[in-house]
Amino acid sequence: MRKDKKYKLKLKFPYEAVVALLLLSSMLLVCIWQYFIKGEYDYLVIALGIFIAKCFFGWLFNYSYKSLEIRGETLKVKYWLRLNAKTLKRQDIKGYIIKETYTRHGIDYHIQIVLVDGNKIEFIRDAYANYERLEFSLKNFGVRYIGSENINSPYKKMLARITVWGTAISATLFLLLQLMK
Repeated sequence: MRKDKKYKLKLKFPYEAVVALLLLSSMLLVCIWQYFIKGEYDYLVIALGIFIAKCFFGWLFNYSYKSLEIRGETLKVKYWLRLNAKTLKRQDIKGYIIKETYTRHGIDYHIQIVLVDGNKIEFIRDAYANYERLEFSLKNFGVRYIGSENINSPYKKMLARITVWGTAISATLFLLLQLMK
C-alpha cells in the first residue's frame, strides 16, 4: 500500500448508546436529587445500581464502537469513550480472522485484528457504514488473513433462529404492553 493511500472505517452514529447513557444519567441525577430532598437511603442504593449499570453499558459501548484509520505505515484504533488512541505498526499485527457470532439478526461475521501479543481488536458489522471495505483495506495494508473462528455448536442454526424470533417476540410483547396501559 502506498503511503498516500488512506482508509477510515466510518462509524455510524450510536443512537442507542447515546440514548441509553443519557437515560441512565438522568435517572442517576433524579435519584441523587431525591436523596437530597427526602434524605432516604433507598435513593442512594438505587443511584449506586444506576451508576454500576452506566459503567457497564459505557464499557460495552466503548468495546462496540471504535474507529479505525489506516494511513501509511500505521493503523490507528480510537475507542469511542476513551480520549486516547492505539497506534499500531504492521509488525505489531499478526493478522486478522473472521469470527462467526450470534446477533439479533441471526448469525453474523465480525473481523478481529489479532496482535502479536495475542490481544484481539474486534470490529462489529452493525456499528460501521463502510464495513464491507474493511477486509480489502486490511489486505492492502499488508495484514494477512489467518483464518476463521466458527461457532462449534450443533445447534448453531437453531440458536440463531431463537435469537431472531426472541427479538421479534419481545418487541411485539413490549408494544402490546404499551397498548394495554
